[in-house]
Amino acid sequence: MTPTDVAVVVAIIANHLLALVGLARLWDVKAHGVQVPNVSTADQARSAVQACRYHPLGMRGSSNPYVRANDYGAGEFREYMKWANDQSLLVIQVEGVEGVRNLPFILEVPGVDVVWMAPYDLSQSMGFRVRWIIPESLKK
Repeated sequence: MTPTDVAVVVAIIANHLLALVGLARLWDVKAHGVQVPNVSTADQARSAVQACRYHPLGMRGSSNPYVRANDYGAGEFREYMKWANDQSLLVIQVEGVEGVRNLPFILEVPGVDVVWMAPYDLSQSMGFRVRWIIPESLKK
């Protein structure tokens, strides 16, 4: 990326196997990052890493080295895979009480770059009206 480029981070609509498998297309068209919603466990975070990282860090598909992200095959694919593992951004969203309870375990998962706390979804999962500041939640 040059200083004038804009990084593209794509938020996928769901956190399940089919959505994670579909991430390959986003990476192939040169998305710089992916945001995975509603991660509540370390296993879900590991699944996201597996879908977003090439071997040895994950199991991201590598069936076509002639994609836009690899300059349509102009580069050495192994070098691209290493670069992609180093440069691709994985953001996971913690949106509920279960995710907060499991946060220490989620934070230990290698390959997750950012953990985003979704305040509106979190407040709703705690039974509150949607709002940013929840003083009652401090008592729980």
